[in-house]
Amino acid sequence: MERNKYKIGIIEDNKEEANLLIALLSNFEKENNLSFDVLSFQNPNIFIEKYTFQYDILFVDIDLISSIDGIELSHRIRNIDKDVVIIFISNLGKLANKGYEVDAINFLIKPVNYEQIKITLKKAIRILESKDIKYIFVYTNNNLRKININDILYVEVVTHSIKLHLTNEVIETNGTLKEIEKKINSDTFERCNYCYLVNFKYIDGISKYECLIGKEKLQISHPRRKEFIKKFMDYLMRNNN
Repeated sequence: MERNKYKIGIIEDNKEEANLLIALLSNFEKENNLSFDVLSFQNPNIFIEKYTFQYDILFVDIDLISSIDGIELSHRIRNIDKDVVIIFISNLGKLANKGYEVDAINFLIKPVNYEQIKITLKKAIRILESKDIKYIFVYTNNNLRKININDILYVEVVTHSIKLHLTNEVIETNGTLKEIEKKINSDTFERCNYCYLVNFKYIDGISKYECLIGKEKLQISHPRRKEFIKKFMDYLMRNNN
């Protein structure tokens, strides 16, 4: 999916270093006919408190002089946003291995130069363009969560709440299945009965009136069975061609 506009955040407490990075980004933007919306932050605490998931790329200075350094900040970012591209910058090359902990795509040694920026941004943009990602936002435990719909195995109605069964966790939110269905708005998802919305991507098998997702067996209601199987077969045809 080709894009030409990107939201970039810089967390750097040295104003001169931040301005240098902004200038280098501007050069790359003009050279490659792209559009960058760049915001710079000196205080990592303010940045993480107001984090709203809108960033495509983050440049994080490891050596922040604050109550939290760039490593801890990046861990906090990863706890709520699994997909943003993180790029570390630092005076100390020996800290480069810390990038693996948060899936940082590169580690730039200061002073950052244009060649470093060019190589790194091309890699970041390739990663972003290779993803066909749609997100929904839900409230859970009084926090707003950004959910990649590709990580949803199935959605379940439990009494007056909704459970989103993800690849690595289960989260609970308020609302109705109809509201979640409207947010997801994808032909990869279909109800197998009134209380389950299933992601076709994770179906391991279908018996007469059961849908198998991992070790879970979800009941397929008699009225929905024919349409559910037809849409699942259509999904397989689309994705096997």
